Amino acid sequence: MRILAWICVVCLAFALAIGATAETMAAAKPAEVKITVNANGAKVTEVLQSIARQGREKVIVESVVKGEVTLSLKDKSFEDALSTVCKSNKLDWRKVYVGKDAKLIEQPDRFAATVRLTTAMTYPDMVVSGSSTGKIGLFAKDQKAVGKFDDKMASDLGLTRVYLVTDDAKMAAKLAEKKADDSINDYLKKSKEQMEAFMKMTPEQQEQAMMEGLNAADQYPADYSAMAIRAMMSLDPELMRQRMAKQSQAAFDAMFGMPREQRRAFFRMQMQMSTSAMSSMTPEQQQMLQDDIKAIQAEMGGGS
Repeated sequence: MRILAWICVVCLAFALAIGATAETMAAAKPAEVKITVNANGAKVTEVLQSIARQGREKVIVESVVKGEVTLSLKDKSFEDALSTVCKSNKLDWRKVYVGKDAKLIEQPDRFAATVRLTTAMTYPDMVVSGSSTGKIGLFAKDQKAVGKFDDKMASDLGLTRVYLVTDDAKMAAKLAEKKADDSINDYLKKSKEQMEAFMKMTPEQQEQAMMEGLNAADQYPADYSAMAIRAMMSLDPELMRQRMAKQSQAAFDAMFGMPREQRRAFFRMQMQMSTSAMSSMTPEQQQMLQDDIKAIQAEMGGGS
């Protein structure tokens, strides 16, 4: 009986040892891949793909990511190597888990824009686990909580890991430039629409529109005229001269096509406006204007 009991104890201990070993092996992670890079003026995209191949990871690169890399790395972890390369070129990287059949990662720029938009938004910590719309979601600001999301959880959810490399600063500048272009196009569009609307008005409506426009001008900011003149004077002088000459010719054709009394009334108004403007100037401003006129006349006379 003692021998039988002793045998049972040994077998039990052996079984427990086997179980503990199995648990240890299951819990053990595969050896981490070490990354080595020796780059001398290499394209950053090529270096990133080399790191991806060595680390057996999928790296998605935004199209605006450009530049060259000169550095040497040895036996670095994948994320350390990725961080070093990105830092050297002022790039950004993000680890993202997506559906295994996600088509979005096939469009790097759209994927980058989606990730930027998602991470830029702020939500309270919450989980929407059920909905009549069929849409659910997890929102968490706590980095420690998100950091506990591991590959096993991702696999259970049918997700796969990818790394996204972007140039957020360059994209922000590009978007700002596009926004500026959109503002110019919007301004030109509104100006064209305003002109077309004026051309369709009756003479009485045009008179009323001009009067309302003059009244609206009184509400313009004080620095509007200065900004407009400064912008105009920044243009190419020859191009501006050509455009002004064309506009002046159209104005002359219009003026000399007027009845004599209307034309003289127009000239009278212009002269009165000039006289009024001169009288509102200080003596110093009047002298400055006269000096400018004499200097310009001398330049034009000297060039003839």
